[in-house]
Amino acid sequence: TAMLETLAQTYQLFFDMRALDTCEALVARAAHYGLVDVEVRALLGLAIPLAWISAPRCREVLERALRLSATLGDPILRAYTRGRCLVRRIWVSEWNPDAAAECRTALTELRQAGDRLALASLLIDYSFLQWCSSAYRQAHQSIVESRAILFEGGAENPSLSLAYRESQHFLPWVLLFLGEWGEALR
Repeated sequence: TAMLETLAQTYQLFFDMRALDTCEALVARAAHYGLVDVEVRALLGLAIPLAWISAPRCREVLERALRLSATLGDPILRAYTRGRCLVRRIWVSEWNPDAAAECRTALTELRQAGDRLALASLLIDYSFLQWCSSAYRQAHQSIVESRAILFEGGAENPSLSLAYRESQHFLPWVLLFLGEWGEALR
């Protein structure tokens, strides 16, 4: 499962459609071995390439991840998963103020728990909700905070993390809507 998870993350990082088959294999393997935390992460990973091709299938996967996450013993992982699922559900469906509020609650839980890497990742997702809400300055602050956390240090090269890659995707949008066109181009 560890090799499949690393391979799936690599494919996701480079928007490679092989992420779809790899994540599906990881979901099946994790479910077979009863590794709920791995299965939930795999479902979240599967939601990314599914969003590119099928919003209904993506929503099904997100709902499954939400149901499974409720059984997780780790409150940090529960909050992180809930927040990511809700953002992605809004992304492939429609704006939902209740889901956005619940995502803010998950973000607050991560801040209080002190898990900086989970916070950095969810901040990037949350910046998308802020951008959708025309809260461009706050979205920019969330991205800047997330990137600062990613570069604080740790085992992973932050430039190769999915959170950093997503920040590079969202940051130009935010800067464009802030009227900072030169910075958006840079």
